[in-house]
Amino acid sequence: MLGLARVFLAQPKIWLLDEPTSSLDMESEKRVLDAIKANVKDDDILVIASHRPALAAQVANRVLIVQGGEIVADGKPENIIPNVMKNQSRTGLKDPQGPLKNSLDKGAGHVV
Repeated sequence: MLGLARVFLAQPKIWLLDEPTSSLDMESEKRVLDAIKANVKDDDILVIASHRPALAAQVANRVLIVQGGEIVADGKPENIIPNVMKNQSRTGLKDPQGPLKNSLDKGAGHVV
């Protein structure tokens, strides 16, 4: 949390956050996400690495899904996240050429 507080004080133009809500309870996570939304300006760039797709849906205007070092999905959260959530529960997102890629090819986003 101290590292995150330092980022808020610095007010950078590019924010790089790696699992910013890791190990937080739901209330603390909500507070952190609210603070991120309140502090990141419209012209700032926010990059969040997370294993939780639902987190991205709350703060992102673009989502990239990376598997095995390759981008397997790229698009708006509302187009990408539902497919990720559905396929993650079914397949664990282990096969980028499997159901996630197929569902994205059908118009829910695109594969880079």
